[in-house]
Amino acid sequence: MNPNDATERQSVIDAAQQAAQRFNQSAGVITQVENNADSQTASTVQTINGYLKQIAALNQQYAADFHASQDAGSDAQMRAALENLSTLVNFSTIQSGNGQVNVYLNGETPLVVGSNEYALSADFSSPQTAILDSQGNNVASEITGGKLGGLLSEKTPRCPAIWRLNTLAKTFADQVNNQLAQGLDESGNPPSINLFTYNQASDAAATIAVTGIAP
Repeated sequence: MNPNDATERQSVIDAAQQAAQRFNQSAGVITQVENNADSQTASTVQTINGYLKQIAALNQQYAADFHASQDAGSDAQMRAALENLSTLVNFSTIQSGNGQVNVYLNGETPLVVGSNEYALSADFSSPQTAILDSQGNNVASEITGGKLGGLLSEKTPRCPAIWRLNTLAKTFADQVNNQLAQGLDESGNPPSINLFTYNQASDAAATIAVTGIAP
């Protein structure tokens, strides 16, 4: 490249801008997928808690009706609640003598015991989504099935797709900047400004940009 040729210089800037825009757009798509997963996770946890509440209420009814005839309608509701819950998360059950059904996440964490439900909550404050039990413990590792398990698996510690894209963007920018730094600007001096900039390695794809000054 001839540093004094304005056309060539503009051609380099245009190509660099196109490359940066492609990185930005790809990062945006991946981020949107992550945001959608978070939204679905929050909604799924809310639905799970609704079924836990329903099961606890039915357990309370079982306890009240224990010495009377069992209500077939309640049994049908319990079966439906457990079946629906099974599509959302993995769990095991233990039925007590009075007909109540106790529900445990992965056979360990109580979700429903008698007439008490122990709601879950989702925490998105770190790259890896945490699912908290009623005591605030992260039980995400116990969730291996159902819709919630699938959503958690989509968002491993810092999604591999965005990690790879950020690595590629950083490497690309650094290599181009280093290569151009070995040349001369239009004044015949080593360039004082990099062609590409980005905030940090962890968000290079989303923040990569062109300074607008070709070396």
